[in-house]
Amino acid sequence: MEAEGQDFYSRPASAKQRTGPANPMGYGCRNIGFNGDTGEVESLLLHTNPISIAQRSKTISRHPAQLCSAVTECIEAVRDIAFEILELLAEGLRIPDKKVLSRLIRDRESDSVFTMNHYPCCMEGNKERNAVRAALP
Repeated sequence: MEAEGQDFYSRPASAKQRTGPANPMGYGCRNIGFNGDTGEVESLLLHTNPISIAQRSKTISRHPAQLCSAVTECIEAVRDIAFEILELLAEGLRIPDKKVLSRLIRDRESDSVFTMNHYPCCMEGNKERNAVRAALP
């Protein structure tokens, strides 16, 4: 996943923009930061539906099958952890059906999204500037 991300974000802006504007899914780049912390964030937002991932991979990667596989594996791993956390939360809240919360994200047609962010280095002369390193919801 990391190698695919590095490959994508190392391309020129025009190549990244061919993946489609973030509307809401796709590639986007914006300035972020307040109070002296400034920077840029590039993001690639994908729906977690496997068919959507396979289609988008063709415009994102030079190796679409590899990207599709990497994104799908990452989504499944995160989803499994989320299921476990939500089921433990339901259990802790003494909800009789402990899967009631995890069902919200279990469906492959859910509104879950996958985002891959990149925070480019901010340089001023020979020094790295104070840059925002975390995304806000």
